[in-house]
Amino acid sequence: MLQMLKKGFFAIAPLAISLAIFIWLFDFLESTFKTPVIWIVGNKYYYPGMGLAFALILLFLVGTVVNTFLAKKLTEWGERIIKKIPLVKTIYTAIQDFMEYFNAPKQRDGSKIVVATIQGMEVMGIVTKSDLSDFPELQKNKQIAVYFPMSYQIGGYTVLLSEDQVRYIDMSVETALQFILTAGAKQKKE
Repeated sequence: MLQMLKKGFFAIAPLAISLAIFIWLFDFLESTFKTPVIWIVGNKYYYPGMGLAFALILLFLVGTVVNTFLAKKLTEWGERIIKKIPLVKTIYTAIQDFMEYFNAPKQRDGSKIVVATIQGMEVMGIVTKSDLSDFPELQKNKQIAVYFPMSYQIGGYTVLLSEDQVRYIDMSVETALQFILTAGAKQKKE
């Protein structure tokens, strides 16, 4: 009986956790945008869910507007201002680079999966930069930048290795991240 409870829990947990995250996200959007919607339509005409609908419409409109010439110029201007603020610049640029890396797979510099041998251990990572010529202070012996994500958490290490320390493997970034982030526990789908 205990075994069946355990199997049931592990069968339902991914769905329950995903559902809880979506409910939290929807609740967050609803509560955040409820006030502006009430301000626009009035408390008498407000119905639950209008804040969420407003948030989704706003996200769609922002996505559409960002592609216009004027919005691109305004975004560039805003980014120039943000990139002049010391601590904000560092955090903003790092997050922006990270999001761009995983959002634009065709524009990635390396995006090849490697297994590196480090002190006798084999570690799987993602080549994030195969040419360090723009960083002459880091370049020696044809080094590459390899990102080693950590299992079960957000974080990881970027390590500079010479190419002879890595073995390229034929695996997609998505499959490799799934393998790494689940510590190899996730079974490959056929």
